[in-house]
Amino acid sequence: MRRQRFLVFGMFVVAFLVSSAASQAQTTAVGPYYATPSWDQTLAPNVRFVVLSNFNNEAVLDRETGLVWERAAGSIAFTWFAAQSACINLPAGTRMGFRLPTIQELFSLVDTGASGPPFLPTNPFLNVQWSADGGSGNYWSATSLQKYWRGNRPDCDNGACAWVMNFGTAGYGPVNKDQTNGGLVWCVRGGANGTDFQ
Repeated sequence: MRRQRFLVFGMFVVAFLVSSAASQAQTTAVGPYYATPSWDQTLAPNVRFVVLSNFNNEAVLDRETGLVWERAAGSIAFTWFAAQSACINLPAGTRMGFRLPTIQELFSLVDTGASGPPFLPTNPFLNVQWSADGGSGNYWSATSLQKYWRGNRPDCDNGACAWVMNFGTAGYGPVNKDQTNGGLVWCVRGGANGTDFQ
């Protein structure tokens, strides 16, 4: 009888340890590449960005926002319309579904605490262009200028301009969508609902 109690108690202890280890493994396991994205979180760069092997290492997941970025940012300038088309037709890792990022999504990559240009956190991205004077290295956003913010830019009437972002200055500004060398292309997947596209 005593031996049966000891055996039952031992089985209970083993079951408890196994269930405890299983629950502990769930919280520390690699599991999916990301936690539920939440724009109120800040992650250290060494855990924030994950190069996605299932995209042939051609895309990077930002675990902080849940966005999937093209790993190699573009280095050729286009009009805004050609930039839109370049993202729509981008097959990163044989997967489609990319688009131009909104200006807010581009700003989500800015690290104002960086020691100098480019103002980006430590990351696995390739070929990110920048200019300390803001003269080149501007990346198109999908976000058009609204009528109330055209300032002294008559060429920006009726949504004719879009915001661009420069990681060399951590600044942004308007550029006419028809400008031949208006901006570079850095495509993203997921996120926005498309309301910024015009």
